[in-house]
Amino acid sequence: IQGSDLAPNQWKGKVISRLSTQPKCGMALDARTVNGNTLDLAVHVGFAQAMAGAYSLHVYVVQDYVQDSSSLYDQNNYFSATGSDPDSSSPFFNLPPTINFFKHKHVLVKVATPVPAGYALPQAAMQAGKTHVVNYSIDLTGLPQSKLEVIAFVDKYTPSALGHRIENVQAVRIGGLQDWD
Repeated sequence: IQGSDLAPNQWKGKVISRLSTQPKCGMALDARTVNGNTLDLAVHVGFAQAMAGAYSLHVYVVQDYVQDSSSLYDQNNYFSATGSDPDSSSPFFNLPPTINFFKHKHVLVKVATPVPAGYALPQAAMQAGKTHVVNYSIDLTGLPQSKLEVIAFVDKYTPSALGHRIENVQAVRIGGLQDWD
């Protein structure tokens, strides 16, 4: 989806339209090898057609949720009736301005690729029928491996936010394999 900003009511149609097209590239993730606290991850990117331009691979480790009784994990609720920006249409309106023991979902805990640009895919690899593999060793010390997944995506990188485009995305649980699809 590219071109200009979209109103929220336009997203669904645009996304459905985009999902019905064959992606320019595919991805497979192999997160089966864990040695102690180190994940050896292989990210495979395959190309259905030649891709020209600056395309980047981004690899994140995300935890299902983080929840703790410590006040450090409390969530400010600006939408509360007594919050700083009350919103009676919000499901949070009748909750207090500070939500204790809040469950923070899908929390980013590691970034395997350079920030912010990611890993630049080599132009020579981005040809129809070719596959490019990038390997990462990710330290998971102190993280609950059973609650982790890897999310990887390929995007077209441009200086303008409106020029960015996600070409493909895959996710896999730690210890698992996400084959091509």
